[in-house]
Amino acid sequence: MDTNYLAPVALFAEVESFSTVIFNTEQKFRKSTWQNRCKIAGANGPILLTVPLEGGRGTRKMIKDVRISYEQRWQQVHWNSICSAYRKSSYFEYYEDQFRPFYEKQYLFLMDLNVDLLTMCFRILSMGCEIKPSDGPLQADDENSTAFISKPKFNVVPYYQVFQERHGFIAEVSIIDLIFNMGPESKAYLQKIK
Repeated sequence: MDTNYLAPVALFAEVESFSTVIFNTEQKFRKSTWQNRCKIAGANGPILLTVPLEGGRGTRKMIKDVRISYEQRWQQVHWNSICSAYRKSSYFEYYEDQFRPFYEKQYLFLMDLNVDLLTMCFRILSMGCEIKPSDGPLQADDENSTAFISKPKFNVVPYYQVFQERHGFIAEVSIIDLIFNMGPESKAYLQKIK
């Protein structure tokens, strides 16, 4: 699968039953993807959070070589947006201390940030997936691959969201939306929408 920043709920539903997840490290960074951005549900509707990159969004490096830019205070903006969106959710206080360190530590590479966030989310969701980088380029028809996921399917099954009464259910949001709103019930939800 591709490496994503706070990946969408649908991706977690797709890999929920896998024992191993292999990251495709041998691909070029693609702009306008979830590789360096995520969507959360805020008080005024969907919020897109983007991790700035050295060389901008037009960088043509392999994903494993893409570096994060710290010219802007993006970590503070992202964490404040997450707090603002989820402070009143049922499980924010329970999980916030696990997420906060990612907005205090400066990662050099985007892939390292994404993998560490994914690993923590797998742990929170009690998903026993082992995460490995690819040894070379992966293809959709790779004979060693059970499944190749780049754009997961999403069967929309609404769950409670903090600002749902204002905007209705917002689909295709980051996994943190599900974790902060559903807590321990998140894994059962992922199994239900496959």
